[in-house]
This record gives sequence, C-alpha cells and structure tokens, in this order.
Amino acid sequence: MKLKSDYTTVARRLSFQHPLLSALITQISFWCISFTVLDVITYLTSKGVTSLYSFSGDIRFMPILISSLVMGLFYALMPGITDFYLLRKCSKGKSLGRLILVTVLIYFITECAVCIYKIYTMARHFAAPILSRHFLVK
Repeated sequence: MKLKSDYTTVARRLSFQHPLLSALITQISFWCISFTVLDVITYLTSKGVTSLYSFSGDIRFMPILISSLVMGLFYALMPGITDFYLLRKCSKGKSLGRLILVTVLIYFITECAVCIYKIYTMARHFAAPILSRHFLVK
C-alpha cells in the first residue's frame, strides 16, 4: 500500500532530516518579514512628514527594502546558528551559566551590529535626502 504524501508529511520529514535548515528558515522568514514591515512603516511615515512639511527630499523604497532584507537575513542567521549549535549540540555536559553567558554575548553583538546598520540605513535613506536640501549648508 502506498502512503499518502501530503504537504505536512513532506514538511515534517524535511524538518526532521535537516533541523539546522528548518531552524534557519524559520528565523529568516520571521525576521525578514518583521524588518520589512518596520521599514515600510518608517518609509510611509517619512513620506507623510515630507509631504506635510513640503520637503522635497527624494526617498526611494527599493534601497530600503533591500537593506531590510539584508538586515533580517543577518539578524536571523546569527541567533539561528547560535541556538542550534549552542543549545542543541554543545550543551551536553556544559555549565548552564557559561551557555547563557555565551548566548547573551552573541545576541548582544548581533543586536549592536543590527542597530548600527539600522542607524546608518536611516541616516542614509531617510534623513540625508531631506536634511541635505533644507538644513545643511554645502
């Protein structure tokens, strides 16, 4: 008798065969979507502010979308790999305090890198087109 192969069976089989890939796909999809939504809200807010105060800044959406996807990918890879290897592979016989300390340090470094990249992206794509034409003297 041939087994019925539906979507859930194939997905569970793939998830059990490749647990790292499954964890990374989950993290990447969540963080890319969340950073994209955040940047869409920021983009629409900045467009509203520029039209309300009649600034003539040129704010384009495609660089913002690409930067949010890159940021989501980077932010998803570090915690995904950290969670998989530290908590699932390396936690056998190790001190829980050391594991927590290493995980917190990796998350902190990742968060700092993402915040620096986000500040750079905001300054370059949102503030610079508006401020360079209206407030800064060349």
